[in-house]
Amino acid sequence: HQCCAGCSFMPSEASDEASPGRSSSSAAQWCPASSSTAQPSLQPPAETSAARRQMDPVSLEEALEAAAQCAQLDREQGDSNDSTWQQTVKLRPLLSLAAQPQFVPPARFQQAMETCVACLLHATPGHLMQPARILQLLDSPDAGPLLRYLTWLEEALKEMKPSSSSDG
Repeated sequence: HQCCAGCSFMPSEASDEASPGRSSSSAAQWCPASSSTAQPSLQPPAETSAARRQMDPVSLEEALEAAAQCAQLDREQGDSNDSTWQQTVKLRPLLSLAAQPQFVPPARFQQAMETCVACLLHATPGHLMQPARILQLLDSPDAGPLLRYLTWLEEALKEMKPSSSSDG
């Protein structure tokens, strides 16, 4: 049986055999359609230590297909509001980008961005704060991977932009 109305999640998929103490009501908590912020967030055991792990593109496509089916059910039931499922389907390009292995930033990315913020964004326009700090970043072994990542990300985001015929 389904865990909730309009959902294709089947409790047997939640490995009931591997978790004999789990009831069907707790299996329903695994379904994103039936979860609420009041319930504790449960993660499958394999995911608890891998919070930063990327979703693979195949799993993402499966999830987006399920979201599209739920959005279709919402429309068939007369829900003309922009549901969570419809919004999820609209985010397909961005979610697909985030699922790519290349999306994982290089080592020490956060520290490099903090340096850029401190030296560039907090400076008066046309000026550079802490030039020695930005020079140290540019001379470091982190500079090459950082610049390649930012170049890749810029190109990937440009490809996501909706094409317009003429901007005037």
